[in-house]
Amino acid sequence: MDQHSSDMSSTLYSDTKAVEASLRALWERARRAAEAIAHLREEKKMLQARVEELEHEVQGLQQEVAEKQALIGKQASELAQTSSKPGAVILNGEREELAVRVKNLLTKLEAYL
Repeated sequence: MDQHSSDMSSTLYSDTKAVEASLRALWERARRAAEAIAHLREEKKMLQARVEELEHEVQGLQQEVAEKQALIGKQASELAQTSSKPGAVILNGEREELAVRVKNLLTKLEAYL
């Protein structure tokens, strides 16, 4: 019977060691999972802050674009009104182009005379 109880106690001891090893492995996996979750939560907070920052920047840029489009529309309508009037003001680029055309016409006229 001593042999039987000795075998039984060694079996219980090995079973206990196996359970302890399994629990340690499980505990280690749970610890790593908790660390990964904490890291992901922190990363999520940083990304959410960046998203809010970018959304704010986009809103500012959209407002700036709308203001510039309104200014362009206003200037286009003013240009259309002034160019339709006789004796309208000519812009610098148009003035230079007109001056070149006049010089070319004068040169052609002088060549004919």
